[in-house]
Amino acid sequence: MNNIKPNHFKTHRVVKEGELTDEADLRLYTVPEVYGYLRISKWKLYTLIHSRKLQSVKIGSRRLIPRKALHLYLEQLDSEAAY
Repeated sequence: MNNIKPNHFKTHRVVKEGELTDEADLRLYTVPEVYGYLRISKWKLYTLIHSRKLQSVKIGSRRLIPRKALHLYLEQLDSEAAY
């Protein structure tokens, strides 16, 4: 048999927990990606979401964090930081 993949199948890049990618088509991050990136616990991330400090969306049973919301949260933390 031939092991060549047809051109119409897209090969997906696997993203490890705590690793974020800036690929143009990836605009939503999973909960493990975000808490790994921020180096906080899963429960702390859910606390931020439920307190509305970090925006998230729910698709089916999946909770996802938009890239823009993560960047806004980090900018807010930076502006609140005491220098």
